[in-house]
Amino acid sequence: MRFFVVVLPLAPLAVGAGFRRDSWPAHVTLIPPFETDAHAEPVLEAIRAGADGHAPLLARGEGRARFGRRRDVPVTTIELSPEFEALHVDVLAAVDRFLGRGVHLAHVGPRNYRPHVTVQAGGGLEPGASVTLSQLAVIDMRPHGDARHRAVVATVPLAKEAE
Repeated sequence: MRFFVVVLPLAPLAVGAGFRRDSWPAHVTLIPPFETDAHAEPVLEAIRAGADGHAPLLARGEGRARFGRRRDVPVTTIELSPEFEALHVDVLAAVDRFLGRGVHLAHVGPRNYRPHVTVQAGGGLEPGASVTLSQLAVIDMRPHGDARHRAVVATVPLAKEAE
């Protein structure tokens, strides 16, 4: 099984970069963690195709909230623009056929997506601030079977806006 998550990093990431489970770079989660028994490359190609034609996104911090099962994870919520939702829906549709048996991501589909940046010591996004997100990154949640680490396995630049 492979475990991936698709994020929009606040600062670009490089393929091959790694980090510990407890020290993620600041990001907006586009597609939450999912498992698949498919080979990595077809999944990555589908994600690239789902992101194709999407322009960089302006992320505007709205306010503070608490997420997670126990509502103990502080986050800055992001204004959900039509462009944000379209990218989310397109990439979600691209990975849907690769989801492992019994894995469902319906809780994050259209009208359920709540973009946010987790508040962390290493940086984030303050309410009222904004940042342009120009890259999508696919993260392996268990590189070499090690759940303590994460690794960037693919990046996809979001297309430049028409001039």
